[in-house]
Amino acid sequence: MGGSPARRALLERYFMPKRKPDSQPGLFDDRGPATIGFRLDPDDGRALTKRAETLKASVHELARHYVILALHEKGDRSDIQAAILALHKEMLEMRKDMAVSTESLLTSAGKVEDDAAREWVRENLKIE
Repeated sequence: MGGSPARRALLERYFMPKRKPDSQPGLFDDRGPATIGFRLDPDDGRALTKRAETLKASVHELARHYVILALHEKGDRSDIQAAILALHKEMLEMRKDMAVSTESLLTSAGKVEDDAAREWVRENLKIE
């Protein structure tokens, strides 16, 4: 990482969390620090490079930071994805309920025929 000592200290504080000495027994103890390498597809590589440039950090340090963050995340992303999918399903159900309610209100007023109300709901609320 280049830049001033103040910038490096800031990056170290926020992007390079300190490991506890006994946090990873076994794998790395006997051999010293392990080097881990992986390839990114071109799009992901460009995205990582762009973000690293924005943060004035090296792509290597930023990739390391992201791996460490992922390892120490408290929540599971699958839980978040499941919650989003559940919300999406609920929103679809609410839209269907709104379509039925709107159609009922239009017809119960007595000024719109059932077919016209159904057509208005289909065109304006986009319910399939």
